[in-house]
Amino acid sequence: MVADVHLGALFGEVLGGACREVGTLDRASVQAELGCLGRLQGWKDVRHAQLTRRLNSLADSCPSMFPDADVAAAAKTSRRGADRSSKRASTMGEVPDVEAALGAGRVSGEHVDLLGAALARLSPMDRARLAADGARLATVAAGLTPEQFDRFLRGEIARLDSTEGEERLRRQKLANGLRWWTDPLSGMLRLRGEFDPETGLLLAGRIEAAVEALFHSGVPDTCPTGDRRQDHLRALALVALVNGGIATTATTSSATASGDGGPVNDGPFWPADRAEVIIVIDLETMLNGLHEHSLIDNGHDIDLPVETYRRMACEAGIIPVVLDSEGVAMDAGRTARLATRNQRRALRAMYTTCAIPDCSVGVRHCTPHHVQYWTPPHRGPTDLANLLPLCSRHHHSAHEGGWRLHLHTDRSATITYPDGTVQTTGPPGTARAA
Repeated sequence: MVADVHLGALFGEVLGGACREVGTLDRASVQAELGCLGRLQGWKDVRHAQLTRRLNSLADSCPSMFPDADVAAAAKTSRRGADRSSKRASTMGEVPDVEAALGAGRVSGEHVDLLGAALARLSPMDRARLAADGARLATVAAGLTPEQFDRFLRGEIARLDSTEGEERLRRQKLANGLRWWTDPLSGMLRLRGEFDPETGLLLAGRIEAAVEALFHSGVPDTCPTGDRRQDHLRALALVALVNGGIATTATTSSATASGDGGPVNDGPFWPADRAEVIIVIDLETMLNGLHEHSLIDNGHDIDLPVETYRRMACEAGIIPVVLDSEGVAMDAGRTARLATRNQRRALRAMYTTCAIPDCSVGVRHCTPHHVQYWTPPHRGPTDLANLLPLCSRHHHSAHEGGWRLHLHTDRSATITYPDGTVQTTGPPGTARAA
């Protein structure tokens, strides 16, 4: 029993409210009664968790017991519901301060479930570190809505798991998948896809940009209202993208810069297929990595390592909005961040492959990389003298692999690797003549 909950008084408050006709209650009375019910629900959830843990303890010495089945049968719930209850009980057993806060009605079961999901994503060492900070977690959760607490936990995970972020992203990329089938009842084709955070962020950004381009001035007369409205518009935008019926922002800006009204679509080296995503990030995080008060908002519940954001700022239509310590926007991006069509043509004329020695990836499949980073504090210009064509693998290495590149006036390049090894290439013409 949670010590700071006076159960008898709580039941008295709830029963007293139940005696009053709901239709006669004013706003303050409704809020008061909802608060009582919330505290009672918190006590119930804690007691449920304690009983579930007791069943698990008994099952340790009695292999024939199945705690989830007992919980499902007693509570008239499904096995899936019993499994959720078991996970919640485990989370509260691991973080007793949060259990106490739930029993006192200071947090909700949703807060506990979100904490359990966050703990499950961490390595055993980082999980123990987060769980040991239970008093702070309970205090923070008490002052936040579940949605706000979820964002807080994402930041905590990123801070604890920063060294493993890129490895986790690599594993997620291997799990990308898409399947479709026909619904036998409606006859509709249904899609189900799972995408790693980086791909998902770009995919979502591209579809949202297409929705804006297609329906900025109005929606079709056949568009449904209510919750289905945005889903319908996104579906139409996806079909338009597949059919090639969207002139993207990147395409339009490139054509304007070159004085050529035609669309740009010449493989990955050209920007026609780039998404536009706005990232709101504080300056300290952008410069030095994650810290206790890091702010990263990509507009979606998608987590990515900071180094990946820095690389994506070169590769995709990402506009980083950098905030100083006062929350004031310092840099909302520069429209000339992407190389112009003429600059890309010049790079293709000079290089046949990726600029890294012995790399055979054709220049058409490379990305113009800012040798002096475009992002703060470097603020490198989008000038030909600051651009090198790099394949995807070497672009990752330049941003996230610890490589340092220097481009000389004759376009020879010096590469310093993380182990201190230095390699110098000749001008691009030497590689072409080899």
